[in-house]
Amino acid sequence: MAIKYSGTIISSPVYPVDSDQTYPTHDSEFGKGGYRSVNSYSDMENISYERRSLGMEVRVLTGDKKGLYVLKSFEGDELEGVTAQEWEEVKSASVLENEITISGGPLANQASGLYENNVIPAGTSLEEILSKLLCTEEWPTNVGTKDGSFSIKPNTPSVILKDSSNNTITSESTVEVGTRVTITLTSSNSTVSKQSSEIYGLTYGYYNSEKIENEDGSIEYKKVGSLINPSNNKITTDWITEQIHTYLDGETTKYYQYSFSSVTINGFRDTDQVSNSDSSSSSTLGEEEPTNAVAMRTRYVAPGSNSVSGTLIGGPKCKGYIEGIEPVFYKSSLNNTRMIGPVAAQGSVDEMIVKDPGTSLAGTASLTGVYPCFTNISGLNYTSYPNTRLELIKGNQFFFEIPNENGQDYRFMFSYPGDRTLKLEILTDEKTNTFQDYEAGFTDESDGNRIYGSVTYKTWSWTSAKSGGGKIRITLSKNLNS
Repeated sequence: MAIKYSGTIISSPVYPVDSDQTYPTHDSEFGKGGYRSVNSYSDMENISYERRSLGMEVRVLTGDKKGLYVLKSFEGDELEGVTAQEWEEVKSASVLENEITISGGPLANQASGLYENNVIPAGTSLEEILSKLLCTEEWPTNVGTKDGSFSIKPNTPSVILKDSSNNTITSESTVEVGTRVTITLTSSNSTVSKQSSEIYGLTYGYYNSEKIENEDGSIEYKKVGSLINPSNNKITTDWITEQIHTYLDGETTKYYQYSFSSVTINGFRDTDQVSNSDSSSSSTLGEEEPTNAVAMRTRYVAPGSNSVSGTLIGGPKCKGYIEGIEPVFYKSSLNNTRMIGPVAAQGSVDEMIVKDPGTSLAGTASLTGVYPCFTNISGLNYTSYPNTRLELIKGNQFFFEIPNENGQDYRFMFSYPGDRTLKLEILTDEKTNTFQDYEAGFTDESDGNRIYGSVTYKTWSWTSAKSGGGKIRITLSKNLNS
């Protein structure tokens, strides 16, 4: 006996008016069972009880679970709806049902290393496996990232020495005792080390990304824009840093100057009245001293060693920002894309202060103070007084070629520090460079016109009547830097 149906009874198929029409005869969403497509996996689970039938197929179009599913079982009723359900994904014939361990065969060597632990997982498509074996750089290993960073450290400070005419005196120079010296400590710009954020190895180009914040608080990125060819196969960010130093009074400047302590001055004296018998002493600037690269002291050079040192105790404040890189979608040789990044910007801080750089960052300078000596030889002539300064030397020996007097009214004269004794010799044999004592030909005179510190000079003059010149050697009892 035939089964009687309830509902709208039709006795012939449903057709449009004619074959030229394009509207559908029904909508799969509202049918019972059969095949249909939905946007998400949750849409499939929410198909009503009345529209289900065992064996129906549903294509999920988006999301992590997109694919084709068949309804294996379900429970419920028209009143309560669906209370239980089981869907099974329909695997394509081109997808592995089971994992495969790469262990041998003609292509094993080529496939080795393509998958973790040399196991191709279940669900891997045949297209992916073949592309890894047959195509270059599907997911190239040379794509990588580098975080950006910067650091700053002060350079070694320097000590600047200038004379009374504001001319710079080179450290380790030999200068006259009593020279007025202005001592300044300063420091040059700091050294900034920088490394930009970077994504490299983008052989086939990349797409930019757009950040999406979901309602549940999670963040996603989607590919946007057209394909971009990177410069030198990489993306690099710019960096911005600004060094500043804040003085004690709060004034901000960009001169990159720092604070010093342990500023020690040895040898230099407070006055130009330097006694040759005085012992060397040292002085240390206190914390109240203006130590921000300003003139530290005015001093006078003492005999022998004079030195200055200052240790850097403060560093620059550095404000800087290095941009990170938002994720990008790398394009493979198969036109596939994957997300790379984001890349961080390490060291992007508002303020970074370098403190306690250590005793190795100490500026130093030194001078050697020597007493000058004088003669009255000016060219081939004599002057009435020994005003010609001889070249500064640390030693104690001088050589002179005495000009012919030729009836001049003056005789050779030599001025030297009076606390020293003098030995005079004359050249007797040029071939053998033989000298012999000749003190009998000179007269010792006091020289009250020249005083260095508390040292009064003496002058010797050649009083012997001679019509010709000669070569002499004068040796002092002590070096001129003592």
